[in-house]
Amino acid sequence: MNRGFCLRGAVCAALFAASSGVAQTTQYIKDGVYDPATPERRGQAGATFLQVGASARAEGMGGAFAGVRGDPSIAFYNPAGVAEVTGVAFSADHTKWVADMSLNGLVAAARAKFVSLGVSFLSMDYGSFDGTRIADNAAGYESIGAVTPTAWALGGIAAVKFTDRFNAGIQTKWLVQDIGESEVYTFRNPPRYTGEITKNRVSTWAIDLGTQYYTGLRNLSINMTLQNFGGTQKYVETTFSLPLTYRVGVSAELMEFVTGDATGAHKMFLSMEGVDRRNVSLDGAIGAEYTGDMSDFVPGLSVSVRAGRRPARNQDGWMSFGGGVCFPVTGVKMGLDYSFNDYGPHLSVHRVGMRASLR
Repeated sequence: MNRGFCLRGAVCAALFAASSGVAQTTQYIKDGVYDPATPERRGQAGATFLQVGASARAEGMGGAFAGVRGDPSIAFYNPAGVAEVTGVAFSADHTKWVADMSLNGLVAAARAKFVSLGVSFLSMDYGSFDGTRIADNAAGYESIGAVTPTAWALGGIAAVKFTDRFNAGIQTKWLVQDIGESEVYTFRNPPRYTGEITKNRVSTWAIDLGTQYYTGLRNLSINMTLQNFGGTQKYVETTFSLPLTYRVGVSAELMEFVTGDATGAHKMFLSMEGVDRRNVSLDGAIGAEYTGDMSDFVPGLSVSVRAGRRPARNQDGWMSFGGGVCFPVTGVKMGLDYSFNDYGPHLSVHRVGMRASLR
């Protein structure tokens, strides 16, 4: 392939990803009328638990993870990376989310001849809270007991390494979001409960598509992902869309990129992505992962340190950092990961993860 074409493609992708971090100014015309040409995209999607980063390793890098290959948790960011899973691999991650909520993500994947197959499961635990409804009393409401919303997604993954340069993957997900039942209330004279019970539950299919392309310029890769593509959903009389997300960016192993040597004991993975979400304005993510081979001290041991800038358009915080260790246990390659993410004052998030690979 023409090296000049590869270089131009890489530069274009890098410029897109870098420009994504530049602030967009929302404009208004006279008398405060909203200008639809520059929308402030907030509250435009439901099932937004799908947007919460599910991998401790990935979020230690600010979520700039679409170029990673072979780690099963890449399924939550770019299914194309599953194409380079070797043998059987498994990952489990737990996120201590804000407001005492938590997110759990599981992925299992295996190589089957020319295709890698896998399954993923993502669930959000919202906890329980006291539910109320309108009542004709001094308080204006009455308790209806504990409310326990649920949300989860089950996915099937297929990814193929078509050439030594190009990976592609697809993930088909069945997702459910259930916030319980409610009795319909009418404000028509006289205001009253109608006795009609509404089930506030939606379930639907969604699709993730992803590609990873080595440009031929050392190990520079262009990565693209379309996530959460699906139809419009409806609660009672209100419709909403899934949190469609588009990522495009570049990544490279810096030591190899500079020296051409892929066998060194020290590695520095860099990734830069533009992130465009349905309910958040265009933004960017930048991440780095340094990995040192410690086999001289403990056979098979490696240690990683990570840092990154998360997409944080509607938040005060953006800092991410973390680390991990990999080590062999009776023929199984194990990995343990931790990340910390700053979402603003008093809004910090901790993640832990475990990976295992049996070749």
